[in-house]
Parts: sequence; structure tokens; C-alpha cells
Amino acid sequence: NVSTTTDTPTTTNEQVPDDIRRLYEKIDRDEEDLEDLKIVSFEIIQNKIELLRKRCQELEHPLLEEYDFRHDTVLKNLNIELRPNAILRPYQEKSLRKMFGNGRARSGLIVLPCGAGKSLVGVTSACTINKSCLVLCNSNVSVHQWKQQFKMWSTADDSKVRLFTSDDKEKPNGN
Repeated sequence: NVSTTTDTPTTTNEQVPDDIRRLYEKIDRDEEDLEDLKIVSFEIIQNKIELLRKRCQELEHPLLEEYDFRHDTVLKNLNIELRPNAILRPYQEKSLRKMFGNGRARSGLIVLPCGAGKSLVGVTSACTINKSCLVLCNSNVSVHQWKQQFKMWSTADDSKVRLFTSDDKEKPNGN
């Protein structure tokens, strides 16, 4: 569901706002740092996960948890997609490649400047995973804005996007 383009923006540095340009530079530096790391992937026996987490913390060893959404047979697929009008900017695509680069979803936070398209990145992530997800917001206004973003950027309808606030408790439909 995520379209790919070149890693470098098609605009010149003069056309890119300073905060976005700095973001590009930071992402590039982070990618260079990651190239030096050795990444090992394995599945952990369910009842040993907490023990492993605790031991990794004691050793101050980073532990990256991932979600193998493509092979998840427990949660149903939502059958939602990005709409054709959802055009991602190069730095948004780069963020998504970091999140889904190995075919599994990595945990993390979407950190972009105000107005840089965090909502579109979030909706794209939800469409890529194609399973139930939870968007946490700090105000009722944000909750309603996110619902509108899902309707604008994805094929999810009202039956798939539910609100849960102090004033509005829509029941999930079982998907």
C-alpha cells in the first residue's frame, strides 16, 4: 500500500523548509548509523518474553519488538487501502520504510514537524498493517480530526473507524 520513490526529494534545498531539510539530514544520519549495526531476528517462546525483556534491560542491550502482521492469523484483515489521492512526500515514505523495511512493523513514534503529514503517515501505517489499530489522542477535537483523516486518506468507512471519548463511546463492530 505504500508507494515508493527516490530517497532524495525532487525539490532543491531552497524550496524545502528548514525544519523539513533538517529532518531529511537527521534521517540520513540515522540510516548511516544503523548500517553499522548487526540485526538478528528470531521468534521467542511466548512464556519467556518477560524474562527476555528483563534480562535485556539488565544488560543494557537494545531490544526491538516487531509485529509480523502479514502472518498474523489471529486478527482479521480490515480490507482497507489508501485512496489514490493519498500522495506521500519523500520524507513520509522514508519514515514508512524505516517502520516496515523488513516486512514487519517496528514500534516507534512518528515525529515530524507540525503540518508535515503525521496523520497521513499514521493512516498509511494502518492501511499497510490492515488490522485493527488504536490511535490515542489528547483531546476530543483530535479524535474527530483523526476519524476524518481516515475517511479522507483510506477506504475505511464508519463501521471500521470507531470513536471512544468521554462523550462518545461507539461500540466496535467486531472487526
